Amino acid sequence: MSKGQIIAVDLIVSLVIFVTAFVIALIAANRVTDQIKMSYEINLLDKKVQRISDVLIRTEGLPSNWNEVPEDEIRSIGLAEYEYILNYSKIDRFRNIDAEKVRKLLGTGEYKFYVSITNITQGNFPEGAITAGNEPSNAEVIVSINRYALINFGERREMGVMSFVLWR
Repeated sequence: MSKGQIIAVDLIVSLVIFVTAFVIALIAANRVTDQIKMSYEINLLDKKVQRISDVLIRTEGLPSNWNEVPEDEIRSIGLAEYEYILNYSKIDRFRNIDAEKVRKLLGTGEYKFYVSITNITQGNFPEGAITAGNEPSNAEVIVSINRYALINFGERREMGVMSFVLWR
C-alpha cells in the first residue's frame, strides 16, 4: 500500500467515526429535548388540573343556579354550594351536559377530560359513580387528581371523592 492510500483509508475511517459520533449525539439531544418538552407539558397540565378541580369543588358556577338554566346560558361550571360542599343536583346536571360544551366551559384547551364522583360514605350513589367526559384511552399524556368534599343530598350530607383527569 502506498502512502497516499494509507492517508485515504485513515481519512475514511476518521470520517466514519466522526459521522457516527455526530449522529449518536443528535439522537441523544433529540431524546433529551423530547423529555424536556414532556416534563414541561406535564407541569403545565398539573397546574391546569389543580385550577379546574378547584373551580369545580370550590365555586357555585355562573350563574349560581346554572343547573336550572338552559345550557347556552351557562358561563362557568361549579359544583359547590359552599367551598367543599357539593350540590347533588349540580352533579347530576353536570354529567348530562355535552362533553364538548364542558371542555369549553372548563377551559381544558386541546386536552380531553374525565370526571368521576363517588360517594364514599355509602359506598356509592344508587346509580353508581357519576361520570362525565371521556375515559382516557391511548393517552400520550395524562394527569389526574383526587379531591374530597361533602355531597349535599338535601336531607343529608355524605363524603365523596372527585377524580379529575386531563389527557391527550
